[in-house]
Amino acid sequence: MKTLTLFSVGLAQGNKLTQHARTMAAYSNEEVSIESVTDLSVMTRAGVQKLPAVAVDGKVVCEGRVPSVDELRAWVEEISERAA
Repeated sequence: MKTLTLFSVGLAQGNKLTQHARTMAAYSNEEVSIESVTDLSVMTRAGVQKLPAVAVDGKVVCEGRVPSVDELRAWVEEISERAA
């Protein structure tokens, strides 16, 4: 199972990011767990510098924008292929 971590402080972009992640997880061939982080100290420890941000299995893959559903799917699949 892959873990998709969403870093945001709620706002409109955070809501859109959550919607994209849920859509991606619903149609993904991978099992995906989605967790949301709003604690700034946790974000800092993860290396996040711009919000919103996304990490797949702890690796930050996007910062400062809301990625598309297709981008999220590609990152999850790419990480899965590397692990195989």
